[in-house]
Amino acid sequence: MVRTRILSRFGAGGPAVDTVLAEPVVRPGGRLRGEVRVVGGDIDVTVDQVAVGLVCRVDVSAADPDDGASVEFHRGTVADAFTLRAGVRHALPFEVEVPWETPVTEVRGRPLPGMAVGVHTRLVVVRAVDETGMNAIRVAPAAVHERILVAFTRLGFSYRDARIRDGRLDGVDQRLPFHQEVAFRPPESYPGWLSEVGVAIVADPTGADVVLGLAGRLGGRGRGRVGRFRVRHTDGPDWPAVLDGWLREMLAGPDGDPAGRAGTAGGSSAPAHSPPGRSGAGRSETGRRGTG
Repeated sequence: MVRTRILSRFGAGGPAVDTVLAEPVVRPGGRLRGEVRVVGGDIDVTVDQVAVGLVCRVDVSAADPDDGASVEFHRGTVADAFTLRAGVRHALPFEVEVPWETPVTEVRGRPLPGMAVGVHTRLVVVRAVDETGMNAIRVAPAAVHERILVAFTRLGFSYRDARIRDGRLDGVDQRLPFHQEVAFRPPESYPGWLSEVGVAIVADPTGADVVLGLAGRLGGRGRGRVGRFRVRHTDGPDWPAVLDGWLREMLAGPDGDPAGRAGTAGGSSAPAHSPPGRSGAGRSETGRRGTG
């Protein structure tokens, strides 16, 4: 249970808010359920709205990973206007969607270091607004994320880091103004010039766009190659073999070819676009930026 007393806008003796989540872990495409418990302060007040928002910390500078901002990317209304009597308690249940593009914070129970996703509660009282701090939640992968991320480890790749990057990936129909990128170090079975593979998995109700970015050592061959592939939630092939095929296809491209190929789990079809973390900074109106 998370408890935060609202004092900064309304003064000592103001309302108090507890936000209690029904489950410890949520998944992209699922539901976040819980209860907001509001306790009246010393005087009656008019509450215009109670809402809960999903928040994450987004890297806004590729050069400086410490340059980040807190972004509210989804909000659900818990209650509209009501009178909060002094000392009276209200239990307000809520259920909000978890967007398919919500960043993942763990895989098979193991946390991804650096990932921060949370919930805050928004209380609007007579046109004044206060929000609780971000209270971290655990976001486990949907099946489509897990199949691909686990395939990397089964091919011998080692986890390097994960980031939530500001901006859009070219050729991908994103709903949110950011994307998550997970980076892996390749095993020795791949060409020596390859130093890193980044993967962005942008999911939606029917499947996901998987964007792979291959980075080479300084002076190495094939630096900056990219592949974009479409998979369905119902796809059930040998995922390590599929991922290895995608990577081998990209690695076999002409020297200096920055585009790679794009396609489905069954084969390639069309050119891909920008690699993870190198796109423009287009933004979606569905995300809201705060200060971080």
